Parts: sequence; C-alpha cells; structure tokens
Amino acid sequence: ADLVLDEVDAYEPEPLVAVLRLVQLCALFGRNVICSSATLSHPVARAVAEAYASGADMARRLRNGNKTAGEGKEGPLFLQAFIDDGIPPSVQAVQPPGDSVSPSREECSRAYACRLKARLAGIAQKPVYRLAELFPLKEKTVASWLEAVGEAASLLHARHAIRDGQTGVRYSFGLVRVANIRTAVDTACYLAERLPDAMIACYHAGDWRISRFHKERRLDFLLSRAAGDGHIVADAEIRSLLEAASAEGKGIPFIVVATPVEEVGRDHDFDWAVVDVSSAQSLVQTAGRVNRHRLRPCAEPNVIVPQFNWRHCHNQERGQEKAPAFRWPGYEEEGDGKRYSKHDLEEILPWKEGRLDITAAVRLETATCSLARRDDKAITERLLWRAGRAAVYGTACGVAAAFRRHLQQHAPPQRHRGAATVAVAPRGVWGEV
Repeated sequence: ADLVLDEVDAYEPEPLVAVLRLVQLCALFGRNVICSSATLSHPVARAVAEAYASGADMARRLRNGNKTAGEGKEGPLFLQAFIDDGIPPSVQAVQPPGDSVSPSREECSRAYACRLKARLAGIAQKPVYRLAELFPLKEKTVASWLEAVGEAASLLHARHAIRDGQTGVRYSFGLVRVANIRTAVDTACYLAERLPDAMIACYHAGDWRISRFHKERRLDFLLSRAAGDGHIVADAEIRSLLEAASAEGKGIPFIVVATPVEEVGRDHDFDWAVVDVSSAQSLVQTAGRVNRHRLRPCAEPNVIVPQFNWRHCHNQERGQEKAPAFRWPGYEEEGDGKRYSKHDLEEILPWKEGRLDITAAVRLETATCSLARRDDKAITERLLWRAGRAAVYGTACGVAAAFRRHLQQHAPPQRHRGAATVAVAPRGVWGEV
C-alpha cells in the first residue's frame, strides 16, 4: 500500500529515524509516499527525500545490478512533487546517481528551498488571521506564569467574545496550550479557581479513553465553525448555560486546556489561544487552531505568548537556570552546544512592534526567527548523531547486493556464534534504529 504521513515533522528526531526506514522500504517496493504538513522544515524534508531516494536506488540496483546510471535505458529514479494550496504545483524527475544531466539530490534540496521561498512570498500577501502579542512575566516562577495565563485568558475573552443574539451573553472558545499532562491538569485547576464563570475542559492523551472520546466528539461538533455559530447557540447544553449566565448578568469563556494532542489531527476553530511555546512549530501549529474555519481578518491580537515558557520558570525555581527549556516536547537537550543560548521569547521570536503575524513563515523562515533556526540545527544534529546518513539509509550498492543474495538463496545469511546460529538481515534495511 502507499504511505501517507500526516504532520511528519511532529516526530522527535530519534523516532523520525524509524519513520525514515519505513519511507525507504516504501521506495524499495515501489510505493508512493505523501508527506502532509504546514510546517515541513528543510531538514525534515531533505531527510525524507534522501530516505526515499535511497530506497528507490536499491530497487534500481536490484533490477539492473550495480550498473552505473546511463549504461542502460531506464527512466527517472522517482518523481518528486510539491503541492500547496497557495501556489501552482510542480513536479521534478529525480534521476539515478551518476547522471550529470538530471537533477541530483542536492539540486532537489535546493528545489525545495526555492519552493519554500515562493510559498513564503504567497503567505506574505494574505490577510492577518492570527496575531500574537507577548505577555511579560513579573517573575520567572510557575506562580507568575500561571497568573499570566489567567490574565491573558481574561483579556482575550474580553476582546473576542461573541454576543448571543437571544440572551445578550458574551461567550468565547479559547485554547490554552501547555507542554505536558501534569501542567495541563495544574493549569486547568488554577483557571477553574481564578475564573469561576468559565467552563474548563482538560484535554490530553492520558485521559480515560471513554472520557477522551466524549470530549473529542463534543469539541469536534462545537468547534466546526465554517458555517458560523448557529449550531453552537442551538445546542441544548450551551443554550442552558447561556440562559443561566444571562440571569446572573455574566459572560462565559469556554476554555480548553490541552497538551500537544490538540496540535496534530484536530480540526478545531477557537476564538483565541494562550500558547506555552515548546518550539517554533508548536507555536504555529497551535495558532493554526485559532480562526481556522472562519478566517476573519483580525486587528487585535487573538494569540498571547508568555515571555518564558512553563519549563523555564520551573527550572528557575529549582535553581537550574541553564537547564533546557524547549524540550519534552522540543528539540533542546542537555550538554554543551545542545542547550539554547536564550529562552526569552521576546528575543528569539521575530516580533515587530510587539506583534507577530503567526503563519508558517515563523517556522520556515529561519533567517528572521532565531528559535526556528536553532530548532533546525538541533534536528539536524540529532538525526546525524543518532545514526549518520550512511547508517540511517544504508549504502544502496551494498544493501542491494546483500538483498539480492538473500533472495537468491531463499534464506538470510548465517553467522555462527559458538553453538548458536544467528540470522543476520542486510544492514541498512533491517538494521537497528
């Protein structure tokens, strides 16, 4: 079967190596691979392309032996297509290694870079749908961070609440994105106490399956807003809450406190969001759940970013000022050269007069976004450290020859270790990940 990888860049570099093995095998067996993401960075795109090219070259050598390109008539190694919703698609034929006339893998990498440039130019022409502002922290403590989240939620609700036509009650749907389950639970409890009029839902992957199922089904219904909010105000539960709030003269912020489970695969449309940033990708993906279906140009910020993330504040309280903050999830690690030099989001995000238009450019335009540039460097280093190009993808000539021998002998090569016999699969296809 063909393979579709949605949000392939959501994997940490180490699990990504296993995904690249699968991509390599798909190419080896002549299957198609589709990678879908709004934030597919250059290092990840290049790794996927090289994994596929490695598998396709193995298949070619299995068919033709270890002949160099050009010794016999053969077509392209594979076709590489770029398809976006904003610019016309393009298709490029990638030829076997050794063909000096056709595009090489390096040229394919440059082609993707050119594609990104054209895509970013198209994004710059669109209206502003998600506008962020920075929320300074009074202190680098978890208590100060929680206070900032509470104040930000109240501010965003006041800005973007919608007035119900029947009761006059102002309501909004907001998202508070945090990095992990424990922080989500603590934040939800804090908001429930600080904002007694709010309706709080805590959404994470560790919930009971039946509870998570009902939460997702409910959110999928309420936050599908391409046709407006008619289905929301007509819902029996929401209508009863609005009428009760009307009797008390209050508004209702509906707030979902969620882990990264909300970032991938959920087609929800919130009115606003408070984002605890783990990476440049997490900011873009979370903001993509704001104004997602209605796409109304905004003049006031509908996304707020605390100046420091929760983990940095937690590290400060423990006296670990230089400990990694952009991790679990994120790409920062312990060790010299692996830790990020700065954790202040005021300095490492490309703010303009205190505002930031959040589009895919925040993740992809590394020349202007320091956090995205550092993320790309960490991804590249961790992929290379994990296995290295030769170990990850194998040498096409050697792997193809070993695999051909395996097929001819109808049994894997044998290696004797004392009295035991251990079957060894060709390295590069079934090797350790």
